[in-house]
Amino acid sequence: MGFPELLRVTFTLALIVALILGLSVALRRYGGDRRTSPSVFKVLAAMSLGSKDKIYLLQVGNEQLVIGSSAAGLTMLHKMQDNVVVEATAMQQASNTKFAEVLRSLGKGWTP
Repeated sequence: MGFPELLRVTFTLALIVALILGLSVALRRYGGDRRTSPSVFKVLAAMSLGSKDKIYLLQVGNEQLVIGSSAAGLTMLHKMQDNVVVEATAMQQASNTKFAEVLRSLGKGWTP
């Protein structure tokens, strides 16, 4: 195998690798994520409690759950008796303070 043959094989291999990478990028960008399906889980609100700790208000079917997330894992903190209505515009503009106010108003008299 001479130098021209080795150069041709190397160039062909580089072209194949570039083609695979290019197709991979194109499929991610333009193909969309076909693995996703409509989910029964919806995050209604979220609040950061620290660098690794968060609290979530989830809609699971007809139930609403308050879930805590930490480095140790997930914990169900509370199952809501009455569903909280969260407006779409409020969700887009929601801040940690608003979520905390909602939790405080719902949690009067509640202990974990």
